[in-house]
Amino acid sequence: MKWKNKGHEFDDKGNMFLMQNEIVIYGAGDCGKKFCEFLTDLEIETLFVDGDRKKQIQGCMGKKVLSPLQLFSMPESKKNVVIATTPCYTSEIRKILESHGYIYKENFWEMEDFCQNILPIYMMYVKNKLYMDSIGFLSTTVCNLRCDACLNFTPYNKHPQHVNFKQAKETLDLYFKAVDYVRFMSYTGGEPLLYPYVDELLDYIGKNYRNRIHIIGMSTNCTIIPKDSTCELLKKHNIQVFIDDYSKYVEKSKEILPQITEKLDSYGIVYYVNTGEDVFWIDLAPFETDNTCLSEEELINYRNKCAVPYREVREGKIYSCNYASFAIKAGIQEDSPNDYFELSEYNKEKKKELLEFVLGYTEKGYVDFCKHCAGFLPINPYKKPMGRQVGQID
Repeated sequence: MKWKNKGHEFDDKGNMFLMQNEIVIYGAGDCGKKFCEFLTDLEIETLFVDGDRKKQIQGCMGKKVLSPLQLFSMPESKKNVVIATTPCYTSEIRKILESHGYIYKENFWEMEDFCQNILPIYMMYVKNKLYMDSIGFLSTTVCNLRCDACLNFTPYNKHPQHVNFKQAKETLDLYFKAVDYVRFMSYTGGEPLLYPYVDELLDYIGKNYRNRIHIIGMSTNCTIIPKDSTCELLKKHNIQVFIDDYSKYVEKSKEILPQITEKLDSYGIVYYVNTGEDVFWIDLAPFETDNTCLSEEELINYRNKCAVPYREVREGKIYSCNYASFAIKAGIQEDSPNDYFELSEYNKEKKKELLEFVLGYTEKGYVDFCKHCAGFLPINPYKKPMGRQVGQID
């Protein structure tokens, strides 16, 4: 999206929330309860709606549970409804809401879309706080694997290096000086367990900013068993571990994966294993993609359709697209002021400008890497096996 009225792009939507700021959670099951807990942490008023008569009688989390009919009978203007159920019920609830005059993406949303694209606007205009749905933080580009279609472009990076620990802390300090709360922080690499200051970094984040991060996730490539000291900090600061199972293509992972999970279990650390025959990566194909023939307007539309939701913070800057940042770091894309927000220049007067930036606005309406990127999931036609190696494993 291209800035046309910097600092005021979301005024209409924000002012709507000022007039009607209560959030209705449609679904009083496990998904709805977790969502309610999250919104409660943000001090947002909520109420439940559910078609289950038993839940209407008993209530949920100390709150009243309205029936759908009670919601639709309210005399006030239509409330802000967020569907928070398992996917099998979502389409049915959408039909119910639409049949009563609710409009998708205007006054009702699905939960993930709401958290990514609407909650940041709500928090800014109602709470005067800058909320981000997610942020990536990379401490190293050093990796011991060479994966085909690596989204961090590791095979192309001729100068992998660790981030200076002092610089890493300064970047985090600048980030949290501007951002009040982030739902998910992804700590990644390279391979983060190769970072020589991994323990110090995890402890610094945990001690200083854990109360402003809903979930912290550290990714690892299933080749290194975390040290005891690292496990102690992961447990202490409630940091989750996301394990990419590459054992189909990396022989040593077959032996190491059960050792990693056994160790994490022994410390009571929450972890997830990304595995299975149906798991694949998209290939951003930077050397095969040529969008330089597209007009400025076509590039803007390309970026809007791509809709990559991920941002990265590094070297005191927030990058509008984490993959563009990875490409810059790997040396296959030139850096551009259009693509990042300089946090050292941030002040409170730029709060809404930064909000707009993290939701996709730039001076050009796209990032320069769009000219050589096959795009994110909505438009990317290329699939590659997860973890297949294209070079010598270190």
